[in-house]
Amino acid sequence: MLIDSTIFLVFAPTFLLISLMPGISMMFALSFGASVGMRRALWVILGQTLGFSLVSAVCLLGYSLLARSNPLVLTMFHLTGALYLIYAGINGLWQSFRLERPRCGLGSRRGLLARGLLVSLANPKAWIFLLALLPPFAEKLGGGLINQLSLLLVVVTIEFASLLLYAYGGNRAYEALSKAGRAQWLGRLSSLLLLTLGLWFLLG
Repeated sequence: MLIDSTIFLVFAPTFLLISLMPGISMMFALSFGASVGMRRALWVILGQTLGFSLVSAVCLLGYSLLARSNPLVLTMFHLTGALYLIYAGINGLWQSFRLERPRCGLGSRRGLLARGLLVSLANPKAWIFLLALLPPFAEKLGGGLINQLSLLLVVVTIEFASLLLYAYGGNRAYEALSKAGRAQWLGRLSSLLLLTLGLWFLLG
């Protein structure tokens, strides 16, 4: 049996609103949209979506007990993600003073994919949020495999669309500022935002 329409009408808008809230993943997508353009930022977004899919699947399948019994795993993810965001922010700031367009996202497609995957997997806020949200809805759906896969498809689709929207917004903002001769300021701002998020991530 597929997702009950009543539950879907409650869950989908709720998750959409939460997904659109600015957070680490969305700011990361915005930064890469501004720094490397939509075509290359898409690889970052695909990596983020893959990571988000894995986190969602783990939470949905009930592996939360493992994370709770072994908090060192989440701590390692937490530190790794924070350090990478700090690195990306500092590197982007440095490049923004040297190049017309910041280079925080330059690299191979595989490298861009890996960056998005790392940030998504290392975001403890996503783990906590999905652990709190998905199991109750999955329980209401009866816990069947088809229901769980349908729920997973809904959250992944919404997250992917939200990431695309943020990346597109960053790219359009860069193009608008380029015409005014102030594009470098957007690169500096987005890099500073990544650095701030990394420090907040590390200290929070």
